[in-house]
Amino acid sequence: MNRAVKRYLITQIFLPLSVIALTAFAARAVFAPTLGYYSDDWGLPWLRSTAGAQAVILNWAIDRPVFGIIYNFFFDFIGNQPPYWHLLGLGIQLTGAAAVYMMLKILWPRERLHNLAIAILLLLYPGAVVHTSSAQSYTPWSLAVTAEYISILLSLTCARSDNRYVRILTAVLAGLTGIFSWITLELTIGMEMIRFLFLNQSLRRRPDAVRTHRILFGMLIVGFLIWRILIFRTVRPETDFLTLLSGTLNRPALTAIGATGARLLSGIAGMTVLAWFIPLASRLYLMRPSDTPAILTPGIICASVFLLYAGQVLHRKTKANRRPVRSGRIIIGLAIVTASLVPVVFGQRTAVMLLTYDRYAVFGALGAAVIITELLRGVVWSRYPAALALVIGMSATAYTGNAAWYARIWQLTKNFTWQMRWGLPGISPGTLIVADTYFHPVKLSDMELFAPVNYAYTPIDTDLKYPVLPLTFERAKDIRSGKRIEYRVRNDRFTGDFTRTIIVVLPTEKSCLKIAGSPITSSQTLTPLTDSVRPFSRTDLISHESPDRTVPVLFGPEPADSWCRYYLPAARYAQTGDWENAAILGREALKRNLRPEDPAEWELLKTVFQNSGDPESAAAIQVSDAGYRFRQEYGYRETVCLPLRQLSGRGLAGDRSFLLVSDAVSFVRFALLKMAAYSAGISCPY
Repeated sequence: MNRAVKRYLITQIFLPLSVIALTAFAARAVFAPTLGYYSDDWGLPWLRSTAGAQAVILNWAIDRPVFGIIYNFFFDFIGNQPPYWHLLGLGIQLTGAAAVYMMLKILWPRERLHNLAIAILLLLYPGAVVHTSSAQSYTPWSLAVTAEYISILLSLTCARSDNRYVRILTAVLAGLTGIFSWITLELTIGMEMIRFLFLNQSLRRRPDAVRTHRILFGMLIVGFLIWRILIFRTVRPETDFLTLLSGTLNRPALTAIGATGARLLSGIAGMTVLAWFIPLASRLYLMRPSDTPAILTPGIICASVFLLYAGQVLHRKTKANRRPVRSGRIIIGLAIVTASLVPVVFGQRTAVMLLTYDRYAVFGALGAAVIITELLRGVVWSRYPAALALVIGMSATAYTGNAAWYARIWQLTKNFTWQMRWGLPGISPGTLIVADTYFHPVKLSDMELFAPVNYAYTPIDTDLKYPVLPLTFERAKDIRSGKRIEYRVRNDRFTGDFTRTIIVVLPTEKSCLKIAGSPITSSQTLTPLTDSVRPFSRTDLISHESPDRTVPVLFGPEPADSWCRYYLPAARYAQTGDWENAAILGREALKRNLRPEDPAEWELLKTVFQNSGDPESAAAIQVSDAGYRFRQEYGYRETVCLPLRQLSGRGLAGDRSFLLVSDAVSFVRFALLKMAAYSAGISCPY
């Protein structure tokens, strides 16, 4: 290998890809060990563990059959280990970013810094950060998007190559990877605009090859659409073309056009503008002081690494990068974003960026990255590298803030599961469990409570299942009426009887689990909604004999030095009048220097010592400063934190076809509530 080739490989290939990989590690990989399962993540491992691989295939056969195959393939290697799923998702997306860099290098070979910035911002696009928090659920999504990028890269290679055999090979591979992408996730068909626009850039060099390639992919796209629309019929109305078309045609023309236009404009604005700010702001709102270094440091590292690379690239070439904004590239970016939204909008959805981020934004992320980099070059050309570094640092911080928040949720989920086992050792068959947990949004996925609790209670090889539902206003009505329910999560059906309900409450992060309806549970520790259904909670359905069931390693080792580990069994003894055993556990906890912060738990411990004939220990118990602080925080939670929970939980639209002005009003309300909470020193968990 001569020196020129070696230098080219190092400076043009190895070094830029190393910067992308280092950015991925700093902003995302370091948090992987602390992350777990969220939302839809729970359904697949539960289904695989209880019903086997074939059940996973059947679960996805109703609309996206390749998903089940992909999931089973990776589950055979990874198993039930959440950190490895997060690393897998990152690896797939990193491959996509590398493919995009190589793609841009073919198109714009002289713009190394610009191309690298686009690839990094694609990898750290804040609008699609949801694909990292639910890595397992979105593994097929990431794979489909990455396959589309690789297919487009192969198309560009084919169009630019002078070797006939290389053109044939790359054309075949491009077709296969493209078909795989569309069959896996039909929404990636909108990304074909990238292929069309980028091939157009190669039209002058090899017009015949480009035209042939367009004809090939035109035939493939038509064939896919015929298969998807006329041959393969999905069971889910949300993904069935003919059902969606019928619904659109049955609406008044002006209404349908207006709703479609509103979704499209809202999605474009969200993906190109709001995506760079809203996800970052929504996660910084949740940042605790103790998390600040871990959240901000990776962003600083990513920005610094990019600046170091920029210094190397721009050495003696500064003037070459001082160029005005290129409107043509901004148009390309807008076209990519718009085309990526067309299949999404047709499905009555759009990309929403208010208070959160959106999974549908991933398809147009490349267009958004092209737009922001080109705008920065035109507006702040004299400080272009610094401006790019700032945006990269902000994007990385959105990811680290999101990871810190979800790491906290995972820890709380594990704590909730352990506390269920400590507080309710056994549960009678046929019991329906309703949970009011402060750390989950109102629109909590049923599976997000069902799976952890059933992992902890029921053997894998049994049909016994405990329905576990989050408490909502509608569920409270069902509890009062004592009705029976039947609901499903894809192909899995659940039934429940609200006359056999246990209501559990986890009031705050600093509290132990409470059981509504228990004589030792004070109404002061319950929300008004929970207190209204407290009489319907049946504590007689709790068995005090723990079944022979080992909690899966998924939840980690049982916490040894935890106040709740002693308090919850002591509370069970106190409920049955066994004050002596309750006092033994209380003394053991105090001996280990374990203390509660919830005043209600102090009061129960005091009552235990009094009734066990230990007045000295009872007299020595005083509510600590932390306990008074707890009361202040809990009271503040009722006036500020609960409205925040409702805002963040319900999102901002039912059918997602809303105007940006309503988004802005809700966002201002959210921001004001957050500032009120922080001004009082209260960290709301929403």
